[in-house]
Amino acid sequence: MGRAPCCDKASVKRGPWSPEEDELLRSYVRSHGAVGNWIALPQKAGLNRCGKSCRLRWLNYLRPDIKHGGYTEQEDMVICSLYNSIGSRWSIIASKLPGRTDNDVKNYWNTKLKKKDRHATARPAEPMRIIHAAVARVRLVRRHHRERRRGQLRRHVLPIPPGRATRSLQRQHRGAARRILGHADAGRR
Repeated sequence: MGRAPCCDKASVKRGPWSPEEDELLRSYVRSHGAVGNWIALPQKAGLNRCGKSCRLRWLNYLRPDIKHGGYTEQEDMVICSLYNSIGSRWSIIASKLPGRTDNDVKNYWNTKLKKKDRHATARPAEPMRIIHAAVARVRLVRRHHRERRRGQLRRHVLPIPPGRATRSLQRQHRGAARRILGHADAGRR
């Protein structure tokens, strides 16, 4: 079951492309125009490569409209801002940068920009902080209700763990205490 292989893996050349192979592929595409059947191309062009390898080499390296290296500061900012907003969707990011391929943008991000971008390290931790705060909140509410049922509750305010809450979380916390307890003075200190 499954798809038939496009070529005999044992008989095709693998590894880096030589300048001669690059020139054979360039000249074939120049003389025959846009290639429709990449599987048949290596045999017609006289290359001992897989059709997929030829297609990727053309699309990512040999096309005349591709820019290589030399990213500008503006391109760096576009890549960083898009990565922070949509994540690693390289084809969408590359579509905003004329002449850049998704593979090139991805490689540039992983080798150069990831280290520069301060938000790249903070981004994965942010959802975890929210999850930990929510779990802590649920535990506090459960403890509060348990103590209230037992008559052990001294105050109507849910305790906030020190160093865990920001000012906005404290405001949300006091508002939730008012809603849960139904007291106007809940949350006042």
